[in-house]
This record gives sequence, structure tokens and C-alpha cells, in this order.
Amino acid sequence: MTFLLITENPLMSIALRSVLSVESPELDIHICDTLQNAVELSTAREFQTMLLDITVEDGTRLALLEEFKKQNPQVGIVVNLGDEPEYTYAYIQIGVNAVISKKTLPVEIIKAYNAAVSSSRFVSAELYQMVLSDISNAGAILTKKEHIVTAMILKNKSRADIAAFLGVNQQSISNYKRKIFAKLGVTNVRDLNIKYGRMVIASHQKNKANAIEK
Repeated sequence: MTFLLITENPLMSIALRSVLSVESPELDIHICDTLQNAVELSTAREFQTMLLDITVEDGTRLALLEEFKKQNPQVGIVVNLGDEPEYTYAYIQIGVNAVISKKTLPVEIIKAYNAAVSSSRFVSAELYQMVLSDISNAGAILTKKEHIVTAMILKNKSRADIAAFLGVNQQSISNYKRKIFAKLGVTNVRDLNIKYGRMVIASHQKNKANAIEK
């Protein structure tokens, strides 16, 4: 099993080797210091799993990560957010397998690695709790139409497009947008993306938990 570690932090490299050697003693770990170098390296060598430390120079270039994913669809990806948990939804949205942070425990790092290996999904406990505390009961206070409007806004649909889809006038869309912003406590589309994204994650995790209980 070949594993690509993208980091400039030697301590992270040492710690990760120590943790993963227990789960996968034969793991072949390769290290590079930028996401761009990872894209180039992957053209010459095939990897099964990867961990991206977003503190590297280009670690938050989502378009570059998407390029890597397109070029290497077989690679399971773990993203370490370090001290920047606000990026949680952005990385989940583009389809990484697992998201962890600086506070993630070794046992959860192994779970994140296994999620990458098995092409499943994992969000570490502290990030999941952050999502839950952040959204509180916000999901319940949006109406069905407000959810639709929110989703279309986040897909960069115009007010005219949204109005035509819902069969209402454009002023109604402006009213919906104002109500949505007020309910979620945001003032711009960027913050709406973050807040609504956390709602989606929490809803997914809750439904998954309920399904397991049943």
C-alpha cells in the first residue's frame, strides 16, 4: 500500500508514521511539500491513499486538489485542517474521504486512514461537534422553499433563474434570501456556504446514526 503525505512539518511526518505503522506495518510512505508537487509526482507513481496537510503553501487551493482527484480517482484522501476547522465543509464538499484536525486523537487518525482505504467517509469527533454546536437547530427553521433557494444560491444561480424554477417573481427571491440570511445569522454568500454546509453534514451524520440505531 503506497501512501502520499503532503506536508512541510517533520513532526507530523514522524507522528503519522508512528500511528499508521500499527495499523499497516508495510505502508510505503512518500512525502512531498506541496500539492502541486503531489500532482506531478502522481503522474509517475500510483498511490492508494493520501494525506494533505492544508498548512502547506498551496494546501487550500481546492481547484488543485480537484485536479489531483480527477487525475487519481483511485486515491483515498484524508485532509488535516490543523487549526483551521472552518474549512471542514469545503473539503467534504469536493469529495475527500476524511477530515481531521490538530486535535484529532490517534485512534481517529487510524479511522480516517481506513476510510480512505475503503472509500468511505469520516469526520473526526471534534469537527463533528463543532458542526453540531454551530448549527444548533438552524436546520429545522428553514422551510422547504428556503432550502431550495439556499442550494441554488450556492450553485451561483441568478435571481431570475431561481424565480423561474420556483414559479415566483424575483422580488420574492430577494425576500427569501433576506429571511435565510437572518435565520442563519450570516451576512454574505461565503458565510452562508459555510453555515449551510455544516447543516448538511450534521443532517447526514444524524440520519446515519438513526439508521444504525434502527
